[in-house]
Amino acid sequence: MVILLDTHILLWLLNEPGRVPRRIMVAVEDIANQVLFSPVTIFEVATKALLGRPDFPFEPQETHRAAITAGLRELPLKASAAARIGELRMQHRDPFDRLLLAQALDEDAILATVDRKMAAHASVVRMITP
Repeated sequence: MVILLDTHILLWLLNEPGRVPRRIMVAVEDIANQVLFSPVTIFEVATKALLGRPDFPFEPQETHRAAITAGLRELPLKASAAARIGELRMQHRDPFDRLLLAQALDEDAILATVDRKMAAHASVVRMITP
């Protein structure tokens, strides 16, 4: 399986692995699976860090380095994925999440997420949820 990690899952995996739901952790730890992260996630981390949110202690460069060090593969953001945003219902307006959904759709990847709003797209995008 090809698995794309949502931002929460990537940050938990790198910083608080105990928070990753068991079902998702089992899939991530299976060596037969290819586990990906997106530059969209790093962009989201950079944006939140720039806003200086006190509840968000993550740095984009460190998150990127840690993901690579953990053996995760970076999935490039392609124009074909961005174009697929139009296939998603507008009920979920978060641009970061919409891009991750579109990337999973474009790459025929399974999106690992705990976000219920994203899970509402399970009829279009394959997902692993808790």
